[in-house]
Amino acid sequence: MSFARGCVTFRGQERGETAMTRPEIARLRSFTRWTDRQLTPFFAGRVAERHLIHGRIEDVAQQAFEGHSIMPAEGQTLLITGAPGAGKTALARKVGDHLHEHGGGIVLPLALETLADPMDLRKALEAQFSPDRLRLVLEKTVDLLRRAGAALPAALSAAIDGPVAEVAASVMAHVVGATIKKQGHSKFELPCPVVLFIDEIQVINPSVHARECAALRNLHLGIHGQPILPLLVGLATARDRLSDAGLSRLSADSIITLGCLSGDEAALSARAFCADHRVQGDTDSWTQKIADWSDGWPMHVHNTLRAIAEQLVTQADQRMGTGDPAIARGAHAAIGHLDHIDEMAIRRRAAHLRADYYSARLSGPLSECDELIAHLIHRVERSMKKSEIRRLIHEDYPRFVQDQPWLADSLPVSDLFDQMLRRGLLQLTADAGEDLYDCPIPSLRNYCVLRAASRLHVRAYLGDLDGVQDELNGGGDAMMRDLCGRTAADVAAEEGWTALHAGFQSFAPGNRPRQAAGTSP
Repeated sequence: MSFARGCVTFRGQERGETAMTRPEIARLRSFTRWTDRQLTPFFAGRVAERHLIHGRIEDVAQQAFEGHSIMPAEGQTLLITGAPGAGKTALARKVGDHLHEHGGGIVLPLALETLADPMDLRKALEAQFSPDRLRLVLEKTVDLLRRAGAALPAALSAAIDGPVAEVAASVMAHVVGATIKKQGHSKFELPCPVVLFIDEIQVINPSVHARECAALRNLHLGIHGQPILPLLVGLATARDRLSDAGLSRLSADSIITLGCLSGDEAALSARAFCADHRVQGDTDSWTQKIADWSDGWPMHVHNTLRAIAEQLVTQADQRMGTGDPAIARGAHAAIGHLDHIDEMAIRRRAAHLRADYYSARLSGPLSECDELIAHLIHRVERSMKKSEIRRLIHEDYPRFVQDQPWLADSLPVSDLFDQMLRRGLLQLTADAGEDLYDCPIPSLRNYCVLRAASRLHVRAYLGDLDGVQDELNGGGDAMMRDLCGRTAADVAAEEGWTALHAGFQSFAPGNRPRQAAGTSP
């Protein structure tokens, strides 16, 4: 039995040479308001991760349908983890889209709190398991099995031949924990695997969610005897939280840690976006630029596409307001064409969106200790054990608390590692069997360092010509260096802001460069 492991599919249109129409502009305008959780239509890559998830679903199905185990889903729980913006939810939803399109199972999104109350859970399932939807899934699953030359499991045959509403009721009863025994029914009554998708699982807390923890443990142990696979999604702290909740036997091969996409995967995502919106121009060149600018981080890919969409929408609005009938019909050749938009404006907008994303990671208590965070993240130059990072924290923390005594109350030393983990500054590496941590995005590490140096460094990072001028006019020191020894001009050069870098030359006095706090000459 096969569920087409690792299949890559995209929703899109064939790209023609006609200009963009008003409805497509409206769709682009809508895309500019999307969040990273809505990236599924342009999701690309993660083939190995999808292969693992679909393989686990298939394994559970085989054990259940062939009667190899009385608890087919025992210990099969999967956890997708990673920093904010890594595409965790998008990956889980892509799995659901695949199952919906090709058969082989059903994904049920559930809130964590729903697990604690059987009535709430039943209502949530009733909303998902309409007879029409279940019939569609069963038909696709049957078609998939027949094309693969596999024999139909008895439970599936019974479901297809019997009333679909009864099957749906049976599914709901089993998931909420009731036992239904009917004469002549197969040992396994679920006609296909059911994947319970629970997002934001890092919020689980045994002292607050005792009933939810118990329900999750039962699902993990598979005591219901059904092919029900928990697919949990959460931040890097999720593994420890689940261990506290009683899922301490979650194996290393059941944890999927998401990092950066490859350059090809980032380009493929951008290409899917262009095809879906019939964007014209040299898309091959642009998709490569997007991959380079984004460093392969899914949220950066999304924000760069958002910057392009904003430019295309602005361009269309300007041209469609001219009164020209041809333009009003959306038939002007420049509308929706990449050759007619400002590349540098897009890069600057994408850089600002990236900085906003990073600033959100550094908000809350972390916003009060930029220099401390910069020193710590700068010292984590490789994958390190938790004990090593905690040692670095205890080395650096006292010096900064001495200068800022209020820091001890807002961010105690015992909380700093967990805060960095929750905010995505650190995460477990994907290396199986090793509890090693690193910064998941190289450019995030870079931003933490330059943000602690000066506002001028940040303005240079953004390519903000006016902002740089304002900082310099206000007394900003063009020779100040960050922990990496870079001036703001060096940062501008690294980020490819050629004109800005050249402009710094007129502001370089002949004095010896002043060092940032804590750096070596």
